[in-house]
Amino acid sequence: MKVVYLNTFGNYGGAAIAALRSLQAARSQGVDARLLAAYRVEPQDNVAELWPGMPLLKKAIMAGEVFSYLRHAADPAQRFIFSPGRWGLPVAGHSLVRQADVIHLHWTHQGLLSLRGMEKIFSMGKPVVITLHDQWLMTGGCYYPIDCDGYLNDCYDCPLLKNNSRLANKVYIRKKSLFSSYPIHLIAISRWMKNNIEQSQLLKNTMVHHLPNAIDTNVFKPLDKARVLKDLGFDPQKKRIGFVAVNVNDPRKGAYYLLKAIEQLETSLDTDLYELLIIGRAEAANNFKSKLKIVPTGFVQPDQMPLFYNAMDVFILPSTTDNLPNSVMEALSCGVPVVGFNTGGVPDMVEHKQNGYLAKAKDAEDLARGIEWVLTKADYKALSQNARNTVEEKFSYTVIGKKLYELYQNII
Repeated sequence: MKVVYLNTFGNYGGAAIAALRSLQAARSQGVDARLLAAYRVEPQDNVAELWPGMPLLKKAIMAGEVFSYLRHAADPAQRFIFSPGRWGLPVAGHSLVRQADVIHLHWTHQGLLSLRGMEKIFSMGKPVVITLHDQWLMTGGCYYPIDCDGYLNDCYDCPLLKNNSRLANKVYIRKKSLFSSYPIHLIAISRWMKNNIEQSQLLKNTMVHHLPNAIDTNVFKPLDKARVLKDLGFDPQKKRIGFVAVNVNDPRKGAYYLLKAIEQLETSLDTDLYELLIIGRAEAANNFKSKLKIVPTGFVQPDQMPLFYNAMDVFILPSTTDNLPNSVMEALSCGVPVVGFNTGGVPDMVEHKQNGYLAKAKDAEDLARGIEWVLTKADYKALSQNARNTVEEKFSYTVIGKKLYELYQNII
């Protein structure tokens, strides 16, 4: 059985990570799965680059996709929150696509697949699976319709566009025609996304499968903490509150709520015993002012992340909207309890007071209570063991790989 995965990036972003892990899970069950990507592709097994000798042309196509939105954008500074699906690369003719028994789309926006290119793939007559890493498939172009329910109707008045622009509505109508013309299988990686699909006017009549992302539990695992702290040069007398801040300026990631929670914790915790570990771009730490010691790491190579998770005593995800965040699964797999808001796909992984704490949505005080509970009141050893068990039982390569194999077999 040959399956080709399509993703815009080969080694950048949460969707690329999830796609590669899905690929490895499928291959663990004997599926001949390969990933075809357009940008940021490093040499690695079972990954191929589309048009490897034409980087300038590919950049031009990506720029064309971005510009086709910016012409209509109400705020041009936010250039990567909307994709019209107008520009893309010729994917359908690639040998991996032609030879595949199943075509599995992941995150294909920003210059890999246009809507026209998507239709060419649909019209090949092969089974097509699409994993929804965000809500783009059900909207007029935005990835997450935060505080907007226009996608439930026709996306006629998009708050991201200039008042006189009808771009979102035109994209919406184009998608409606496309998705009603071909049988496609959708993978919702969270119950939250499955519910969104079922409410969507564009997707409610498609075939939906609930199938989470996978993780390599042999890579993300509990390690000797004393050794980890020594190797990383961290103070073994302190406990660390961990936060990943790749884009701290994205309101959806909830840094504002974490800041408020930390302010509250400063009054209830001994600030000499705790520190805030911030992983991500160096400028992220500049937004944080606290009596707690701030430990910014800058960018951390992916193969080093298990070490940094193991250095944490609790991992915080303050996102207000998220599908099935890789970081939560990674932390849990390393035996680290997670505190996050009860939103999106977080409840699929975090069980309240069993392997972490689910705070009320957008409630910084409850977020602070959860952090304090994990650090000072909970049976930490039980939380940590439950965290690891959750991932082994629900998200390991073997568990997810078997489900992918069954899905591919059934639709073929």
